[in-house]
Amino acid sequence: MDEKNAIRNFYACTKLNDLTGALEALKSISIESINKQDDDGYNMLIQAVVSNNECAVIALLEDNRCDRTLEDNLCGLTAEEFSKEYKEGAPISQAFANAKFQEFIYRNNKVIPRKDLYDEIMQNNLEVDKGVFDMLLGDYYRAMLVVNNKISKDEFANYVNKDEFHYEGQITLLIHDEEYGKQFVDWNYIKACATADEWLSFLRDLPQYGNQADWLTLIKDGSLASWNELIKVCPQFQDKYKEREKYHQKMMKKYVTDFIPGNLFAACQKDDIEVVKSHLLNNMPSNLNKNYIYPMPPGFIIELPLAAAVNNNAINCIKLLLDYGADPNMICQHKNNGKSSKELAKDKPEILELFW
Repeated sequence: MDEKNAIRNFYACTKLNDLTGALEALKSISIESINKQDDDGYNMLIQAVVSNNECAVIALLEDNRCDRTLEDNLCGLTAEEFSKEYKEGAPISQAFANAKFQEFIYRNNKVIPRKDLYDEIMQNNLEVDKGVFDMLLGDYYRAMLVVNNKISKDEFANYVNKDEFHYEGQITLLIHDEEYGKQFVDWNYIKACATADEWLSFLRDLPQYGNQADWLTLIKDGSLASWNELIKVCPQFQDKYKEREKYHQKMMKKYVTDFIPGNLFAACQKDDIEVVKSHLLNNMPSNLNKNYIYPMPPGFIIELPLAAAVNNNAINCIKLLLDYGADPNMICQHKNNGKSSKELAKDKPEILELFW
């Protein structure tokens, strides 16, 4: 089937709510056509959402070649942001909740894996927009975009979610522009992180730093530190952050190398608190309550992290997941339970007590 007829057949199938036919038609439609934006910035997915074409939305998300970071030109919204106009639990809203994890962006007529974004930007092969910024792994890399003049300070301030922005990037920014950088610094947060087990746990794999923690002392007392002291500590800080980043990347592939949510699920089964911490420190909290479909055949829905932890009495992981916003009332759609974590814990008083 040629592409023109495939596109025509795709929309004909979606009108009939024929998901199988729509998915079959998509096989003959190129990723270029799927992501091509019209004068209003609408691609196939945005158009499907705003026109309330439920079947098209479900098919496109299941096909998983749509770049969901693309924004329209009128409102500056992505397809997922448009979907929030629908009620929670509506088919379109649920389709996004169940969507596979996106590990790429589509820019300049090519697919760019998430792990390659920073290098592509530094090599001047990719311009940074909000979608690219959001897909970058780690605050350090986002901060370095400003340091290397890949985005302006105003753009950074507009893109970043200050509630999720940790001090690795804040200090990098701070030493390059005192007044600008200080707006991102929350010294109370810094002090808390510097003394918390969650932050220091990675040092167990880096024993060479165990007796060389002057930088930690400085951060603990950051609000009292002089400007010269901050500048002095930055090179050590960045080196240790890179070491920590390598450790976290290793942990995030410990059990499942090619499916991040699956690795988190496996860690919750085994009460592996170190792996769970790595996920939570790498922007997973917003996805803790999402029912993921395993991307390889047969494509089953994996257990929610909290449900997996409850089923395996993983008390340490349960506490940490709750701290990061896991919802014990969220229904786990995995075929083995189909219940909320609270329901799964009904005969486990020690766990159930944590949910109240």
